[in-house]
Amino acid sequence: MLYGVGEKTAERMKEAGLRTVRDIQENRESVILMFGKMGEWAVDLAFGNDDRPVTPYRAEDAKSVSRELTYQEDTESLELVRQTILLLSVDVARRAARHGLYGGGVTLKITYSDMKTVTRSVMAEHVKDPVVIYREALKMLEKLPKRAIRLVGVGMNRTEPEGTRQFTFEDYVTDIGARREQELREEFDRLSARYGFDFNANRAKIYDGGNLYRTVEYMRKRQR
Repeated sequence: MLYGVGEKTAERMKEAGLRTVRDIQENRESVILMFGKMGEWAVDLAFGNDDRPVTPYRAEDAKSVSRELTYQEDTESLELVRQTILLLSVDVARRAARHGLYGGGVTLKITYSDMKTVTRSVMAEHVKDPVVIYREALKMLEKLPKRAIRLVGVGMNRTEPEGTRQFTFEDYVTDIGARREQELREEFDRLSARYGFDFNANRAKIYDGGNLYRTVEYMRKRQR
């Protein structure tokens, strides 16, 4: 795969016996002769030469933070979808916190078994808490059609660095954060009782590598 080599050019290269990057490296003069400027571009890329300016990615410049998960099999269990939204909301909040971001809204994405995708968003003030993300996403879910679901996605949109925001009432009421953490622990306790796995004790492990996907698949297979 070389950037800029589209389907038609790739087909012409294939007809000329050029199937790999090494083929282009070993036939550089023929490639330039056959393809002109496009050939020169392909040869440069084949040798790793690219003078286009690089724009580094900075997480704090992101305009949204999201996470989605595709079930191995479609599910009609709203219980599972709600629980998946909870786990995704926690992950989104964790990722935003690592980069000092807060959001101005919440987004829910649902892909049904027929691959039709529906995305809904709602504005919300100073979004950074997983419980807030979870509550808003559930409200949007309740308004969507109830049928088999393939994918669930949750996001925080209109993100800004934490230092740029205006203080809110919640900044001065310290027990709000404690109450929401307790609410989150209670939600995880309900998951633990439902699936026989201590979600609170293993909260960090759930989000390590591909464990979130494996956890949700474990939950899906135990739906009644």
